Amino acid sequence: MNKLLAGFTGLMMSMSVHATPIMDTGDELWTFNDIAGTVTNSILIELTALALPNTAKFGIYDGNAPATKAEIFDGGNLVAEYARIEWDADTHVMELFKSVNGLTWTSIGNSIVPEVLFGFYLEEGGTTFYSQNSLNGGLGYDPLTVVQSTADSYGLLWDTDNDGAYDNFVALADDIIPVPVHEPQPLALLALGLGLLGM
Repeated sequence: MNKLLAGFTGLMMSMSVHATPIMDTGDELWTFNDIAGTVTNSILIELTALALPNTAKFGIYDGNAPATKAEIFDGGNLVAEYARIEWDADTHVMELFKSVNGLTWTSIGNSIVPEVLFGFYLEEGGTTFYSQNSLNGGLGYDPLTVVQSTADSYGLLWDTDNDGAYDNFVALADDIIPVPVHEPQPLALLALGLGLLGM
């Protein structure tokens, strides 16, 4: 927990002084930082700010099948609550634990998350916002900005009302790393198109 609190302090300082947002091609999908050579991987998430009505639901989804979701915070949570996700690489079962103090943990239950590549989502007011902007249905802006706090800790800052403040819902996630999404480059698409035309 001390690592997470130190990370949050660093996050707040970096936001106000030296913010280093991750580019859109690097903050859309994530994986566990400690996946190599281990069976059980875990991430720690702290709910650090909540400007929305306390009905927002936050969780992760399968990066290859976005309809497969696992809820982390259910809308009845308070700021400074914690969630720990443990994922078993053999069974692909995720177990969620929650805590109000970061010391005493209660198991909330298990769910299946088929892949270790995941994104984050936020449900509010009948709208689901995804970390993959392409899933946001022509929203016109990216509702998530990410600020790196430490080597494997990231602040997830959500803007659900397009005011540019990114303060509607803020969580700090520890022990995760971004997986860059490689989008087709315009010149590559042009070359492909010319190749198809036989030029």
